Amino acid sequence: MDENSATNKNIHVGHNITRFRHLRGLKQEALADMIGVTQQTMSHHEQQKVVNPEVLKRIASALNVPEDVLQNLEDDNTTFIIENNTFGDNDNIGIGCHIEQDKQNVYNPMDKIIELMERLLAHEQQKSKDLEERLSRLEDLIKKEVTKKKK
Repeated sequence: MDENSATNKNIHVGHNITRFRHLRGLKQEALADMIGVTQQTMSHHEQQKVVNPEVLKRIASALNVPEDVLQNLEDDNTTFIIENNTFGDNDNIGIGCHIEQDKQNVYNPMDKIIELMERLLAHEQQKSKDLEERLSRLEDLIKKEVTKKKK
């Protein structure tokens, strides 16, 4: 892929590598080991808009993705916003919880969101139960007061 076609389109090969690495649940270090480079070199490749064809071939093979997909997948603004608000620096996810997958550390932000929603739901259910108990006690007190007044 020549540099002019990359700059004319909204294509960033390094971002595409990062995207597929995340989809495969790999850390930079793991992918770097697979292609025989250091983690720092892998980080450099992921920051590049255009990647050396030989390196790209090895990365595509390691990720089990056709080279042309990495070369031609355009960034759209929505994907860019979601990815930049989900993933932090150095493969740490901004929100999410730790899970074990193929002995690799992977963070899944959806699991954290679900966990938080479940906690919120449990809190709201407890709050509702407490309010029902208070209402029941108030009704009992009102009945006692009404009974006293009738006597």
